[in-house]
Amino acid sequence: MHRPTVCVLFAALLALQSARPVQAYESPLVAWGSNGFGELGLGDTTTRLTPTAVGFFADTPIAGACGGGYFSLAVASDGALWALGRNSYGQLGLGDTAARSSPTRISALDTRTTIAIAAGMYHSVALTSDNKVWAWGRNAYGQLGLGDTTNRTSPAEVTAFADKSVVTLAASNTHTLAITSDGRLWAWGANSSGQLGLGYTSAGVSSPTEVTALAGLTVRRVSAGYYHTIAETEDGRLWAWGKNSNGQLGLGDTTDRSTPTPVTAFGGMTITAVSAGCLHTLVNTSDGRLWSFGSNYWGQLGLGDTTDRATPMEVALPGGRSVIAVTAGFAHSIAHASDSTTWAWGSNDSGQLGLGDTADR
Repeated sequence: MHRPTVCVLFAALLALQSARPVQAYESPLVAWGSNGFGELGLGDTTTRLTPTAVGFFADTPIAGACGGGYFSLAVASDGALWALGRNSYGQLGLGDTAARSSPTRISALDTRTTIAIAAGMYHSVALTSDNKVWAWGRNAYGQLGLGDTTNRTSPAEVTAFADKSVVTLAASNTHTLAITSDGRLWAWGANSSGQLGLGYTSAGVSSPTEVTALAGLTVRRVSAGYYHTIAETEDGRLWAWGKNSNGQLGLGDTTDRSTPTPVTAFGGMTITAVSAGCLHTLVNTSDGRLWSFGSNYWGQLGLGDTTDRATPMEVALPGGRSVIAVTAGFAHSIAHASDSTTWAWGSNDSGQLGLGDTADR
């Protein structure tokens, strides 16, 4: 299986998983892993096997960062948005398709303050403080939410949200999601596996569409995997839908779902974070426990083997450490513990684990 998203960026604790409003941590940006298109922002295309400070931002407090398919986005504490790496579809938002190995400011948003970002495989979305949602890059499945399938090389406003207040964005391979201030969830883009949660499958949906199966509930968190989606509602329930070939929905089977389905294994637990990778999912609960399920071909579940799991399994960090933040990459996982240590496991062919080598864990 091809593993495209192997760039890792840290700002403060962990890079934004499903972009929420950013806050300035006054912390340096650190990056490691694949760098074939300059996606680490280090001014070259050399892969890094250990965390390396992005010198370009040495004097710039970073509020948040996220990595897409061989490209990256970073938001400075002043709301300026920077892009770097691969740009074959205009996913950097710079008005062209030329790659950048150093961070380049997205000038089209210079007069606005960016407060949330999310990166898909070849597309990007951002929320600005004036309550506008912007999208750019590849749009073959309508993942930009602009009502068509035309690529954009510069940010274009998603006018479907002109009369709504968006608080959270999430993007993955070819689909995108947003939560509005009233707790409603919206989805658009590819839907071949039912990953939009609309009750049917289709090639794609080019305009934001409400996930009505969750109407009446308040959605608090959402994370987009390659072909699946995970969300948490205010009543404490976790919901999953989309592709389930490896049990990444955590429902005890491998049957796809086109409608949000409750993950009953978390009944009674308080969820603090969810992160969906390509074919696996991570969940952090309020008691500091970490859970994983789905594909485990490269050991990305952190369970000491390479066997897939269709139901959530607890991941034990050494020393009984408590987990406070998690993020799932394409086929690797990263957790930050309460003692400020960071742990990584899974695929490591490009050094994306930051351990100084390319051996999987």
